[in-house]
Amino acid sequence: MSEAFRDLTERVGFLHKVESANRIGAGQLKISPRAITFEMPVDDTVASELGMPSFPSGDQEVEIPAKLIFRDRYGFIGLGRCRYRSSTSSTFGDRPGSLKLEAEYAVEIGSMEQDYWSVNGLRSEIGGLAAWAGLSSVVTPPPETDSRGLIIEVSQTAKARDPISIGTDFGLKLYPHFSTQHSSTNGVYTIIEKTFVQTQTPQTIPWEKHVRVHQMVQDLVVIARWTQCGLRVHSANNIDHPIVKISTGEPLGEKWRDAIATWGGRGDWSTPMTIESNRPALFRLADVGAPGLRRWIEEYDSWTRIVGPLVTSRFQKHLPVEALLMQIAVSIEGLGHRIGLMTGRISNPTSSLSFPQYLDLIYQSLNCQITPVIYGSPDNGISSFPDFATWADAFNTAYKEAKHADHPLPDHVRAWVLAESGALLLRLWLAQEFGVAPARLDQNARYSA
Repeated sequence: MSEAFRDLTERVGFLHKVESANRIGAGQLKISPRAITFEMPVDDTVASELGMPSFPSGDQEVEIPAKLIFRDRYGFIGLGRCRYRSSTSSTFGDRPGSLKLEAEYAVEIGSMEQDYWSVNGLRSEIGGLAAWAGLSSVVTPPPETDSRGLIIEVSQTAKARDPISIGTDFGLKLYPHFSTQHSSTNGVYTIIEKTFVQTQTPQTIPWEKHVRVHQMVQDLVVIARWTQCGLRVHSANNIDHPIVKISTGEPLGEKWRDAIATWGGRGDWSTPMTIESNRPALFRLADVGAPGLRRWIEEYDSWTRIVGPLVTSRFQKHLPVEALLMQIAVSIEGLGHRIGLMTGRISNPTSSLSFPQYLDLIYQSLNCQITPVIYGSPDNGISSFPDFATWADAFNTAYKEAKHADHPLPDHVRAWVLAESGALLLRLWLAQEFGVAPARLDQNARYSA
């Protein structure tokens, strides 16, 4: 595996077609989680190889091959989900213009013949997953000191636990490991706990099917930690094209191909990959267990109406409080309708109840304490509500004020507090549904809003 893949973010080389291996042209490849782009001069020959009838201009829609290969002196890179981004025409006679292409992912490959556009396995890292999963531990024995009390010897042992097999049709595993950093200038040594999300299937499948499962795990971590957390694709595997020893052709164990993608699940390249260490979680992996996480993956599609708006609210920047309130209300309505169908209150999927009735259905089926939901925010001048009915009435009023133009706008602080407490109500119900004990929720809820 070439270290240059991650170290060299800007490379100059040739672009090739996948099917024929024909060379398209030469240019510069830039790779980062923010953007993967290839820019090159374009003449009639290059345009023809890309399947362009003419040089593109302006906002013209242009179709190019979705799969391309980049080659330079360091090796080969497969580029996936490629598309035309922009072009610049020349104003100096016969000098060619330039063309910029972008790709959604890049993966190091061993030769032009290797197919990594469908893969057996994919690994990613999710911010905060290692701590949430609790699969790693660092042990620091008491340091040895001299007669003056100065530390003269210190040792740390970082021990990753065995991977947890979750199962599902995607062979989901949580795979703990460590990375280290050393600053020779400042003499600082850092051990970083990490946990891969790993999917592996018997047959190769498109990247999109793998990454969707990784996002499902990301969503559950967000519901537990209630903060945005980044997702970064790390490596990919195709069992038909393993990494091998150059001298013998023997596969090098379980080593996978390095990969970088601009896809970050709910977030993007700027979403943080770390979570504040003092930010408590509503629940952890041990509270739902492997069965709960497996059920989360297997049933995910049926929960998207509830989970989608709820989790997305953590990633949207500069979201007006009215939009936040409505987004949480959409999730509440989705959950209330689902409970209505489960309990028989709604006999037909096309039937509905009123929004206050949905709130009451959620409350009546919740087994943990409601106090954290109705606590208000005394520090922000919002007093605790005396009971759930009063809180529900306040939420419904604020929701109607945000939704209907013939109503006055809700007070921003009050609306924000109600939206956050409505989100907590949803998180408590989902956590309970997927196996978290009510006592655990009672213990953690007041600190994890």
